[in-house]
Amino acid sequence: MDYIITDAGLKVLEERGLKQVIDENFDELYYFNLGVMYEEDIQEYIQNNRVNPLLVEKFSKDEVEDGDEFRVFSYIIPNELARTGKIPSNLSDDLMTAIGAYFLTKSYTEQFTGRGHYAFRNSQFLTCIHDDVHGDFFLQQYNHVPKKDLQPRLFQDRSQLIKKLEEQDCGRLNGHYGYWIPFLTHLIYFCCQTSQEVPFKDNFNQVFYNRQLFPEEPGMMAEGEIERLKYQGEEDVKIKECLPEYPGFEKQREQGWEFRGEMEKSQAFIINGNLVYCNLDEAGEIEFYQQKFKPAVIFTPDMIEQAIYGTIKSIINGAGRNQPQDPGLVLKYFPYHNF
Repeated sequence: MDYIITDAGLKVLEERGLKQVIDENFDELYYFNLGVMYEEDIQEYIQNNRVNPLLVEKFSKDEVEDGDEFRVFSYIIPNELARTGKIPSNLSDDLMTAIGAYFLTKSYTEQFTGRGHYAFRNSQFLTCIHDDVHGDFFLQQYNHVPKKDLQPRLFQDRSQLIKKLEEQDCGRLNGHYGYWIPFLTHLIYFCCQTSQEVPFKDNFNQVFYNRQLFPEEPGMMAEGEIERLKYQGEEDVKIKECLPEYPGFEKQREQGWEFRGEMEKSQAFIINGNLVYCNLDEAGEIEFYQQKFKPAVIFTPDMIEQAIYGTIKSIINGAGRNQPQDPGLVLKYFPYHNF
């Protein structure tokens, strides 16, 4: 995704009723917009439809490298909606581009090939959790807050309804299908270690299972993780696990904690009160005591409830080759008393 709708852009589209129109017609427009447009089709479209003059100039100089920019900013979506009378045909350029950016953002959060997905937005990030056809774990995160020094002056638009995403605005966390349940436990560890209430700890059965968590046996993919949680919950067991904190790692190690948080090529840390996944270095390690952090994704405290909800909902819907009861058993047997 090259461009994203900002909070200001969403607000404007909502106030004018344009977001609702796009949402209601999204499926039809999504498949309409997938068509490949060859050079002759592009020129014909420019002649027969409203397209910003700056974009026409870019096409005439062959400065457009691929179709994504055209699909968003050539106004295909608003032109199509205007043609059918669903929105006005005299919208300003910034509203036209905002519609395109919102459509692209929505496409990236709702059209996945797997069985489970969930997207949520806070004041800084748009976070998408989903699986693929193999059940593998994927998480994309986009910083949607405009930065004046990075905001492009595309179409001389200074309203900041859209944002061009730079490399540092995009985070990613990947894992094979066995990482869905460990990711959920990382979120719970974070809550316990930062003295926050664990979302759904006391009402997960009602929220996710209609008060009927069944069966009690975990699925094969989650069995090892859940048995480990059960074992730590026994009163005479001295093994305790947590996420490494920075600062504070050395103290944790002296106290005998074992560390969790692995996600293939990433490691979860608690840094400055946030849950931060850092990329491993070339040697496969992170020397976090030397502050060699390479953040992959960040969860601020206000994001944790949505992350837990989305992860559980995705698993229940079939993500990750897990069984629906698995996340419920994690919440049931997690050793809260260790914290």
